[in-house]
Amino acid sequence: MSIPRQGAGTCLIIGGPNAGKSRLLASLTRATPEVAPYPYTTRTPLPGMMAWEDCVVQLIDTPPITDDLFEPYMQGLIRGADVVLLMVDLGSDEGIEQCQSVLNRLNATKTRLAKASSLDEEDVGLSFTQTMLVANKIDLPDAADRLAMLHEFVPLDFPEHVISAEQGTGMEELRTAVFRALDVVRVYSKNPKAKEPDRERPFTVRRGQSVLDVAEQIHKDVAANFKFARVWGHGVHDGTPVKGDHIVHDKDVVEIHA
Repeated sequence: MSIPRQGAGTCLIIGGPNAGKSRLLASLTRATPEVAPYPYTTRTPLPGMMAWEDCVVQLIDTPPITDDLFEPYMQGLIRGADVVLLMVDLGSDEGIEQCQSVLNRLNATKTRLAKASSLDEEDVGLSFTQTMLVANKIDLPDAADRLAMLHEFVPLDFPEHVISAEQGTGMEELRTAVFRALDVVRVYSKNPKAKEPDRERPFTVRRGQSVLDVAEQIHKDVAANFKFARVWGHGVHDGTPVKGDHIVHDKDVVEIHA
């Protein structure tokens, strides 16, 4: 299964049954997944677009992972994601065990979760995807005690966010953390004939990428015929002419001449 990438990056939501994945998607995007207080509501992946300032990030809700259920396409979705949210149900005594089941299923494959994304150079095919732990339903009774037990019995080195997707607790902090984890910068394009740049829809590129990478996003012909660009922003005088290898920074304005 393949879901076309959209927005500044892709964030995949995974977890055990009834962890609140669909509720999280509904709370952070305009998607309308079926949300119910019983497990296995989500049967197929469902994308939605999460707004952050003037950007959008693709969030994808997924079916639960259990000892008995692990859709084959999930490995491809995890490998293709920029960041994974591993959700844990703090509202149930089974939540910790379900979290461990998710980890066990993935650790039995060559698709793993980690603090940072990487490929293992010594083990061909082994990949790690950047992951954040999202402990959900902190508003429910005994949730704090279950969180302490999670730390004791399933110690993980992932950045952690404690939330209530139902009540909204911690959601804005999580929204910002997801965008920051993508490590992208926003670049505003300016038509040479226009006085002002288009600030409604920024292009996003990886931190450390260049003006030519921005040109590739605008159109392959613009990149192929690139001559020079003028840049307003970080570390340059306004309108400075630059070559294609000039590194762009967040909120730079780029005027490409081709």
